[in-house]
Order: sequence, then structure tokens, then C-alpha cells
Amino acid sequence: MSPTERDEAIIRLLEENAVALRKLEETHDRIASTPEHSKHHQWLDIAIEREAQSVRFRQSIIDKTLTGLIWAGIVWLGYVFKEYFVAHGWKQ
Repeated sequence: MSPTERDEAIIRLLEENAVALRKLEETHDRIASTPEHSKHHQWLDIAIEREAQSVRFRQSIIDKTLTGLIWAGIVWLGYVFKEYFVAHGWKQ
């Protein structure tokens, strides 16, 4: 294949790709202008927001559970100290 034939083949391939790209863009524009397309995007936005809210809710539950466990440990430790001091002669 000579350099000119190769160049012509490349140009032909580029022209074919340009035509295919134009057809693809036209199809995209036609699909994007339908009401179903916008409803689909709305549904996706709602689904993403719902998932984000679910993650925040789970994180909140984890935070509150850990806080409750820490406070329970503090109360238990106070009770243990109180019982120790009562058992060793501290009078109330």
C-alpha cells in the first residue's frame, strides 16, 4: 500500500466515523427530548438522594449506639467504684 492509498483509506475511515457520529448525536438528541428521559433522570436523582439519606441515617444510628455504650460504660465504672468503696469501709 502506497502512502497516498494509505492516506485515502484513513480519510475514508474518518469520514465514515464522522457520519456515524452524526447519526449517534441525532439519536441522542431525539432520545433526550422525550418526557420519559426526563422522568428517568428525576427517578435517578430521587434514588441517589434516598441512598444518601439512608447512609446518613445508618451513620446516625451507629453514632448514637456508640455514645450510649460509652455512657453505659461510664455509669458501670461509677457503680463499680461505689461498690468497691462501700465494701472497703466508705459509709454513705
